[in-house]
Amino acid sequence: VREHLLLKVHRTEQNSVQLVAIADVFHANILSVSSDTMIVELTGDASTLNSFIDLYKPYQIEKILRTGSMAMEK
Repeated sequence: VREHLLLKVHRTEQNSVQLVAIADVFHANILSVSSDTMIVELTGDASTLNSFIDLYKPYQIEKILRTGSMAMEK
């Protein structure tokens, strides 16, 4: 069972390194970087996604899109 997450977070020159470091720890993809936002993508189980979101909360999350649980028979 997996979930898919897109997260848009407020980005500044001062917090950019921390935002990238969090993404790297979770092997998340950085999809977009602008002067004031960053969009990251992560797929995993619910607890992993919840932990990921918790680490980004101090950086002002602007939007979260999350699929909910998905699974496919083998």
